[in-house]
Amino acid sequence: MRTVWVEDGTAAPHSSDFTGPYAQLLGEAWLNALGYRIFSKFILFHIASGKILLQNQSFVTIEP
Repeated sequence: MRTVWVEDGTAAPHSSDFTGPYAQLLGEAWLNALGYRIFSKFILFHIASGKILLQNQSFVTIEP
């Protein structure tokens, strides 16, 4: 398990199936489905063009 510091506007890998604006809860559900543990309530704000735009700085733990 490793923890990474994800900063504002940082691009993170995601499925190309997800494009366009999504609600925060959908973003959290999607990250959890990939095995990400979210330690912030200000995570995913919007997915578009291969980038995840974050509303705020957040800790994301990526489990093996």
